[in-house]
Amino acid sequence: AMAAGGGDGPRPAFCAAGGDWRPGQAEGFGRCAKERLHFPAHGRLHEYLELRCTTSGLGVHAVARRSFACGELVLSEDALLRVPETSQEAGQRLQNKFGDRAPFLAPALGVQWDRVSKEELKSVLNLFFVHPPVSRSD
Repeated sequence: AMAAGGGDGPRPAFCAAGGDWRPGQAEGFGRCAKERLHFPAHGRLHEYLELRCTTSGLGVHAVARRSFACGELVLSEDALLRVPETSQEAGQRLQNKFGDRAPFLAPALGVQWDRVSKEELKSVLNLFFVHPPVSRSD
């Protein structure tokens, strides 16, 4: 199900109308869902959740459109990114230097940063999830 868009095509029904969507952003989520979603069926995703976008507060976030029982499958999709295992030595160095923050930093060790374009680097930095243990000031 699609609605009128404002970017590259129709806005997917699971992306809220209005909001602070950048041109093509909602449509990109639609393409990604079509390619990667296993459950619910792509055409029924809007019955389960809604993506909203705000420039203040939460940014892009999902809101349930119905109640879910404990243990009920909400979403199943192919992995967008598979992070390779790090060497035991590299993992230990991260653990020694960053403690409980290490698991959130370890995926960066699997990237060949010298092969990443400036545009890709900017995208990665814009998408980085800041978990509370990573964002604390100590």
